[in-house]
Amino acid sequence: MKPEYKRIRDMIQQLTNSNKQLRDVEPTSDTEKENIDQQILANQERKKRAELEKIELQKQELKEDLTHFIKNNYGLLRKLGLIKSQAHYSYEVLGRCRTYFNTVITEDRTPPLNMLSRISETITQYIQLYEMENGDMHIAHLLQEQLTRCNQLIGKYINQIMIR
Repeated sequence: MKPEYKRIRDMIQQLTNSNKQLRDVEPTSDTEKENIDQQILANQERKKRAELEKIELQKQELKEDLTHFIKNNYGLLRKLGLIKSQAHYSYEVLGRCRTYFNTVITEDRTPPLNMLSRISETITQYIQLYEMENGDMHIAHLLQEQLTRCNQLIGKYINQIMIR
């Protein structure tokens, strides 16, 4: 587990435990009861902020994973001679305008889910091409690894959407 997640998880657990302890306290006066209620509310707010921070960390991690995958996918397809340039990759694989790949990378954008689906479909077509026509199982295996990673990222992306 990454240290950032561990820190947030521990903070949430600590706030939850603190609230349990505060609820167990028998207030002796109205002022003490008010103080306890305020502490509980403050802890609940801190817990919400910690959960939001965790979601933001997950979003950033997903964005980095997606960008890395797309760069890696481009590099592999180019190395295999299936695409010729970033413009060709943008148009043929991503189904976007010729400058899209470069824009996603340079502007640090989060690629959309439908783009991953498009990559998955394209890789599947390339795998079928290599298995049927060329019989080159090594290349088909490399592409299968890319497809597996792409599908993992699609699942992670969908989970991220569900959390929001």
